[in-house]
Amino acid sequence: MLRNATSDLLAFADFPIHRTRIRSANPLEPLNKEVNRGTHVVGLFLNSEALLRPAGAVLI
Repeated sequence: MLRNATSDLLAFADFPIHRTRIRSANPLEPLNKEVNRGTHVVGLFLNSEALLRPAGAVLI
């Protein structure tokens, strides 16, 4: 399986040499941190609607 995927596994080698590291372009990471921060304050949720209120406020 690895031999068949060699071109996919080595795709990073096609990037320009002056770039020393590949940065993450994942826009969900900061959003997840904000949701975790907002829900961590409450800590305990009685039902799913109680969880959706602070998480929904961050997402909006």
